[in-house]
Amino acid sequence: MSSGSWIARAVLKVGSGTALGQLAAVLSAPVLARLYAPEAFGTFAAISAAATVVSAFATLRLELAVPLPRETNEAAALARVAVLAVTIASTICAIGVGTYHLFGAEIGGTRYGQELWLLPVLVFLTAMYTLLSQASLRERAYGAIAVRAFAQNGGTAAAQIGLGLASTGPAGLLGGQSIGRLLALAGMAKYSVPYLRGTHAPLGATLGRYRRFPLVLAPSAALNVLGTSIPVLVISQWYGANDAGNLGVAQQVVLLPASLISAAIGQVFVGELTQRLRGHQASSRSLFLRASGALLVPALVLYVGVTLLAEPIIPLVLGNQWVTADDYAVGMATATALGVVVGPLSYVLIALDSVVAVVIIDVLRVVLVAGAGLAVWALNGPGPTSATAMFATTSALYVVTWLVCLQATRRSDAQHRAR
Repeated sequence: MSSGSWIARAVLKVGSGTALGQLAAVLSAPVLARLYAPEAFGTFAAISAAATVVSAFATLRLELAVPLPRETNEAAALARVAVLAVTIASTICAIGVGTYHLFGAEIGGTRYGQELWLLPVLVFLTAMYTLLSQASLRERAYGAIAVRAFAQNGGTAAAQIGLGLASTGPAGLLGGQSIGRLLALAGMAKYSVPYLRGTHAPLGATLGRYRRFPLVLAPSAALNVLGTSIPVLVISQWYGANDAGNLGVAQQVVLLPASLISAAIGQVFVGELTQRLRGHQASSRSLFLRASGALLVPALVLYVGVTLLAEPIIPLVLGNQWVTADDYAVGMATATALGVVVGPLSYVLIALDSVVAVVIIDVLRVVLVAGAGLAVWALNGPGPTSATAMFATTSALYVVTWLVCLQATRRSDAQHRAR
């Protein structure tokens, strides 16, 4: 079977599972919008964003190293260290939540309730989700990845609706997300659990070879995820839970088709790229350009669809209480479309050891995106305008990131041909 045919079959397999899960999420959106108030969605969005930031650092970024070693026992050693790091990070997070409740603190004028206890749970499940996903990609177990996508999104939607019928607070949304993550882990167990067992690989030597991941890429990853989560955190902090809820719902509506596209093609790209690098093939640039082209067309369709349909469709489907969700959706259209292309492809900077470029881009994202939102807030601009400024800055950084990735693949191919 040719390489192109194999990649196409893998994309179809991953895409079908993701599509089924996303379909369940899309169908559940109108129901959830009527079960939960904007304030509940705002609290959910803020806690979920915080969990995403912490979980990105919790693995010490060793999950990204798992697909790289030639020897399976070395990959297993890295995975076991990552599990230990995740356990420690989740425990520290739980202690922090207990301290918060003990002293009755407020964050940004908001007093969180018992739903905050789901933060360490989400940190653990999300970090393990990323780790097991990379182990499955190493095995090129695209069927398991498809099951993971369906189990997570479909399970989350069903659980959030079920919990919403009993309680309309943010705990229902957070609990449903936790259940979805747990189901996704079960779907990947067959291919990933062997990486969590004992190994005879020299742990010290293995960690030494991949030390850049915990020392450099882990802090960088926290900055990266913080940069993408800043809009929700900023709107929650400066404009309140209602605006944050409208932004959160808009992100859910817009990002569902975006994640469908990028997950199907992007994850196959990661699996094929690491396979070629392990085989010392000088074809990274061609694979990068092919993946970019495959992602560009649906990204353009997404952009046009959101800009034309958000205003008439979102209030009709979700209800009149979501008065600014359509404005937030239009404001993020460009950044979301570019993210479909650039987000999954940016892994080349890690795989090709372009650590300095990763750090610079991540620092710029945090500083510039937060600065754009702060500037609008200081001028008394409304929440949707502040979010639009932040997403416009994100769009510019996506373009820069793509160009840097392209240059990295060119340099890698030249080095392989010179050997």
